[in-house]
Amino acid sequence: MARFLLLLLFASPLALAIVHETQAIDYIVENHALNTAGGVCFRDELGVDYTKQRMRNATDFIWNLFNETTVAKKGHPALKLVRRSGFQQ
Repeated sequence: MARFLLLLLFASPLALAIVHETQAIDYIVENHALNTAGGVCFRDELGVDYTKQRMRNATDFIWNLFNETTVAKKGHPALKLVRRSGFQQ
């Protein structure tokens, strides 16, 4: 019984890491407006790390709101936010 509990104790974090890795999404943030006031404000006041964290939070919130399963989340490997100046097509 002790061996089983010990095995379970060490195997659980590994299993969680594998499951978490299969659900991973790459959050990409780019700031192409560094020479504008808005681009500088974005860089200095928000930053890439904060923006990625907020994107993760928003994604988790939406998936939880609609009770999405891990199967429904597949096929969305990246979410990209691009900060640009002016209107570009």
